[in-house]
Amino acid sequence: MKLTNKKLQEDKIEELVISLGDFILSKQAPDGSIPSNEDGTHDPWDHLEAVMGLIVAKQYKGAQLGINWILTNQNSDGSWYNTYKYSNPIHKNKQSNHAAYLATAAHYYFLVTGDHDYLAEIYPALKKGYSFLLSMHSSSGAFAWNIDEQGVLASDYLITGNSSIFKSLESLFHIAGFMLDESLQKQCMASMAGIREAFKDLKNNFDLTLDRSRFSMDFYYPTLCGLPFDEKVFFAAFDNFYEPGLGIKCVSEEPWVTVAETCECALALSKIGYREKAKNLLSEVLKVSDGENIPYMGWQYKEEIFWPEEQPTWTAGAMLLLIDALYELTPAAGIFMDSLSFADTQ
Repeated sequence: MKLTNKKLQEDKIEELVISLGDFILSKQAPDGSIPSNEDGTHDPWDHLEAVMGLIVAKQYKGAQLGINWILTNQNSDGSWYNTYKYSNPIHKNKQSNHAAYLATAAHYYFLVTGDHDYLAEIYPALKKGYSFLLSMHSSSGAFAWNIDEQGVLASDYLITGNSSIFKSLESLFHIAGFMLDESLQKQCMASMAGIREAFKDLKNNFDLTLDRSRFSMDFYYPTLCGLPFDEKVFFAAFDNFYEPGLGIKCVSEEPWVTVAETCECALALSKIGYREKAKNLLSEVLKVSDGENIPYMGWQYKEEIFWPEEQPTWTAGAMLLLIDALYELTPAAGIFMDSLSFADTQ
């Protein structure tokens, strides 16, 4: 199997966006869930990534249906279960970054649609999610990654998960401002300051039970989400994970480039001023897609196969978020490009 030599055609960006949006919408179930897999399963974070893809593609009805699915399936403690098959919970552990990510999607939706009434409808769920998140807070400022099905809090803290939470708290801060809730804004600032403090000592605060540095997400997610970073360290890691002409590897030692990681890393590059590098990554990773430009999960370049031969909806969502950031298609295009100035002074 050979990759086609696709290149990004900037005059056909709109066609690409429509194709990706139509693909995500075609996978949405009647209950509003957006399965990642053919068996109907998905997790809340992936679901919301696909929802934001629908927003970029101007599929607002589908996006609202997807957010309504999240509202309907929130647990009484403010959490969501880890995995669902449509609306049926499959794995009942609860992840902290899942509880936070609704704020990012709600912020995206509001910036694009300006629908304040709908934001007010979502707001109680956001506050409940934040309350659950606080139950997973540690003395270091980091948030534990998981509560298992027996209710036991994990004793480890993930760099990528806490980075995602940091960005979601920033969105929640803005939403609380739209809702004139100064108290919640102050709480968000305090929680963000705690994460920043924890990131000052990565060795002693994160990956306490397992070294995850072989995964590319850990090097670019802090940068993407607005946490302090060292540019030399960032690009040393970039060189370790980048496969020229293809994109970003998911795992450092595996000959496997993945589309979502490439798009997210490109977002981080654009955020720190390397917009042309980001566009180049998008152009390269478009090769890992079918004739309609729908991305596969990844490409195993030693065996020269799409692997796995799946086309997750959240992968298409990640590509749409990158396209929006690079070409400013919506009023929310800067959501991953901007960071709160107050965060740099905490």
